[in-house]
Amino acid sequence: MWRRRQVKGRIRVFGPVMVSLIMMIEHSQADETVKLTPADFGYGYSITTSEEAALFEVVLPQEFYGKVTRPDLGDLRIFNGSGDVIPHALIGPDQSVVKELPSQPVSFFPLYGQRTDDISRQTIRIRTDPQGTLIDSWQGQDTKAAGEHVLAYLIDASPLENMPDKLELQWSAVPAQGFMTTLTVRGSDDLTDWQTLVEKVAIADLQLGQAVLQHRIIDLPPIRKKYLHISWPQELEALHLQAIRVHFSAEQVPGFQPVSLRTKGSRLNSDRGPIFSFDSGGFMQLNQVRLHSPLKSYMVQARLSSRNFPDQDWQTRWQGYLYRLEQGELGLENTPVALPGVVGRYWQLEVLNTENVLTGFEPVLEFNWVPLKVTFVPQGEQPYTIAFGSAGLKSAPEPLADLMSQLRQRNIPELIKTIPAGPMLTLGGSQKLQPGSPNFPWRKAVLWLTLIMGVLVLAGLVVHLYRQNRAETPA
Repeated sequence: MWRRRQVKGRIRVFGPVMVSLIMMIEHSQADETVKLTPADFGYGYSITTSEEAALFEVVLPQEFYGKVTRPDLGDLRIFNGSGDVIPHALIGPDQSVVKELPSQPVSFFPLYGQRTDDISRQTIRIRTDPQGTLIDSWQGQDTKAAGEHVLAYLIDASPLENMPDKLELQWSAVPAQGFMTTLTVRGSDDLTDWQTLVEKVAIADLQLGQAVLQHRIIDLPPIRKKYLHISWPQELEALHLQAIRVHFSAEQVPGFQPVSLRTKGSRLNSDRGPIFSFDSGGFMQLNQVRLHSPLKSYMVQARLSSRNFPDQDWQTRWQGYLYRLEQGELGLENTPVALPGVVGRYWQLEVLNTENVLTGFEPVLEFNWVPLKVTFVPQGEQPYTIAFGSAGLKSAPEPLADLMSQLRQRNIPELIKTIPAGPMLTLGGSQKLQPGSPNFPWRKAVLWLTLIMGVLVLAGLVVHLYRQNRAETPA
């Protein structure tokens, strides 16, 4: 009987202790972010400024993206001089304010003459109507005369409200052998004085095995002209030009300037064929990628893939033909691969046509990306510390994100001042970037371990008491 009372007394003591442990664990979970310090992060920037503003923003340099451990850049905090975490938001280009102009067709007219004619002395007769300028004929003729050829095409760009940055040629009746040639684009405002805008730009339509290489786009310089003149070489005599469309570049978001970085590939040994690996150096938000190689001419069928961590599966981003073809003054290479908003640190270029010998290929990837900004409230005393790089840290909520979006849409820049990041500082060092080492919740682990041991002891006391009751109960 005395032992039973002793066991019951122990159970009464353990009960409140267990409840206290549970409450301490919950409190440690709720208080985890408050206890962060700059030393819990690998690196940082110290911000001291005499400027005054409602909000400060800092452009995050390229080195920042290589020291964070999360692709969403969530292991970033900003501390004030008292060591308190202050609100911040990561801001990128707001695509909702970018004005995208659709491409549109333009009027164009063939210009006829002899191959020996001096184009600068030709006469163009024009007639205008309420809808815009129309070109009637070349040398005062309405049709091609005997023995004459298409020397050029005249484009009427005067009705366009915006300056195009690209011309797209659409053709048919391609010769069986295909073609690769160059054109020259000139511009004029009065059809008399002509200025060379683009000289010897390559266009092509080639069938090489299963690959079809088409170059229809001509990039234009930022020079506004009412009329454009495209030379038409003799080898394109049989080609039928069906349409010409103009394309307009998207407006750059104010305050965000794209930059580029290059990374050289390392060749890997594989039974599947040549594979080249690349490290972009960080979790940048990419726009496009272009391949470079010291070879003057090459063509490979390839697959481009990316991933953020070495233990992840590869994700295919693009597949097609990479090429550069040179013939005398002619040069042709594939356009950049678009990667809108892709975040990928590690990249892999896999050559699919394994029979292709790539001696000296040595590919280099050139990425185009836009640096982000971190905006924060200057709450508390200086200096402010932008701390980043903490493996295992959860992403913090960004209460300023919605506010910043509204301010930018309303165009109130005077509330925000941009300040430089300054040199990068070492806080906790590189060990904070290793998984499992930084910010390990030792306090919480000890509490959980104590709670589990207490549960086991309590269960043992209950079993012991149950057995005593059965032994003392008469059969």
